Formats: sequence, C-alpha cells, structure tokens
Amino acid sequence: MSVAGSIHNISLEGRNYPVAAGCDAELNLGGYENSTIRFGDGTTGITMARKAWSLRGVEISINDMRDDEEYLASIRNNGVFVNVAVTMASGAVYVGLGTIVGPVDRSTASGTASIDLEGDGALTRDNGTWTLSR
Repeated sequence: MSVAGSIHNISLEGRNYPVAAGCDAELNLGGYENSTIRFGDGTTGITMARKAWSLRGVEISINDMRDDEEYLASIRNNGVFVNVAVTMASGAVYVGLGTIVGPVDRSTASGTASIDLEGDGALTRDNGTWTLSR
C-alpha cells in the first residue's frame, strides 16, 4: 500500500524543522535526465544529463526562540552543502548534501517559512547507516 501526504520533517545539518500539514512540496531525487537524439542514418541515441536533487516549496515551522530563521540564513550565506534529511509521510527518510537556494520567504501569521533546497548528486533512501558528513 502506498502512503502519501505532507513531508513530516526536514533536517538541515542535524537541526529539525517540522513541515506544515498540507504542504504539497515538489521533490526530485536527482540522478539523470534522459533525452533522445536522432541521427541521419535513422538510428536514435540517448543522451544522459546529470541532474541535482531538489525540494521546492516546502513550508517549515519557524521558532524565533530557537533562532530558526538566523540558522537558515547562516546555511544560505555560507555557500557550502550541508547534510539534509527528508522524512516522508510514509516514514521513509531520504538523505544527501544540499543547500538553500533562492529567498527564505517567512509568513509571520502562520509561523512558517517557504524554502527551496537543491543538492549535490542525488537524494538516496536511508538504510539506517547514514551519518553526518561533508
């Protein structure tokens, strides 16, 4: 049986951010994007381009007392990849290296911020052995 729903949690360099219920984020695990090319002799070839993973439009909880927004700014401003873990509604956890891209748009009324993440390589399913590393 398939389990769908909002992402439960995002972890950035070990700091957890709950995701807003009902958030319909767009996740691309990365890897390759294929296209075809037609040759003059009638044959067709496949070209493969590497694509980084991405997570777009995820709304995370912001707690002023934890300096959450400042922590996000430090990740965005440092220009390095950090450890990212994404916990899905099914309980599956995907891990990889990534960073915040674009603005961090905060809603003071809902106590959330909308962020986009992109990463190095692909997000992979954690088998329980993942450790923080850069």
